[in-house]
Amino acid sequence: ELRLLDKLSHPNIAKIIGFVEDVEKSIAWLVFPWEDNGNLREYLRSGTWEIPERVSLIRDVASGLDYLHCRRPPVCHGDLKSVSITMSTIQRFCHFS
Repeated sequence: ELRLLDKLSHPNIAKIIGFVEDVEKSIAWLVFPWEDNGNLREYLRSGTWEIPERVSLIRDVASGLDYLHCRRPPVCHGDLKSVSITMSTIQRFCHFS
């Protein structure tokens, strides 16, 4: 999974920056950039967005998913939800796994 994520390059897919592994417990955590503007759930609950932002949101998420699904072989996230979609500081939506 780490190798696959490292190869992804799209403006709406968060770039992995590293991982942490607990060898004794055989557990690993993926590390992604922190986004100060929070996740999609928080953004939608704020109520501070208008129609242009809604359209941008839909386009950004769809663009990221299209990129994943059109790869060979296709990449299926399998657990996409509002808390795993973050809003970057330039107000673009980025998905992270």
